Amino acid sequence: MQRAQRSLVYKRGHMQLTGSELVAQLAARWARLWPPSQQSAKAAQPSDAQLQAVLGDDGPRTFRWYQAGVAAASSVASVRQRLGNRFGSGFVVRAGDLGLKGRPDELLLLTNFHVVNPSGAGNALRPEEAEAVFEARDSTSYEVKDVVWSSPIKDHDACLLRLADLPAGIKPLSLAMELPPLPKPARRPPVSTPRTHRPSPRPCTPSKARSPCREAPSA
Repeated sequence: MQRAQRSLVYKRGHMQLTGSELVAQLAARWARLWPPSQQSAKAAQPSDAQLQAVLGDDGPRTFRWYQAGVAAASSVASVRQRLGNRFGSGFVVRAGDLGLKGRPDELLLLTNFHVVNPSGAGNALRPEEAEAVFEARDSTSYEVKDVVWSSPIKDHDACLLRLADLPAGIKPLSLAMELPPLPKPARRPPVSTPRTHRPSPRPCTPSKARSPCREAPSA
């Protein structure tokens, strides 16, 4: 009778746990799943270097830098096939900045030759097939009126377009006077080719039984 009563109490203890008993069981289970060594490693705080790490080589950017990027985006257009998908991109430039003296203040769209060119060479669009949309402003499309200048892929891969119209108040992007320096290539150890052993020619002593000697190969 006493043994049965103890068994009943044990079953009741598992079926009806108090808050402290439940916490104790959870703590014991947690200790089995995560030993103390793993818990301390997981709770370790990152080092100062990790907290202050900057991804990339350019370093942190200022808010003004981001503002300049947003402002420049309003002068960038996606070049699309009419009633079709995007085909490339371009941006507004001042004609005089590219050395065009006839109408130096005219605003033109600079894109790639492989995107638009006069004959549609290399699967590019012809001017009459292309349109420009300044997506940072709105969804209005602007037809291409004509090609002012172009340079094939092997030279500059560029095409300067005159649009039939432009958004009101659009500004040209300023051009850099020189290209940024190229990154220095990683230095590699010099590669040497292993020498092959060439035996020195032996003096030849002709005999009557043998064929005449051949000349020794020159070194």
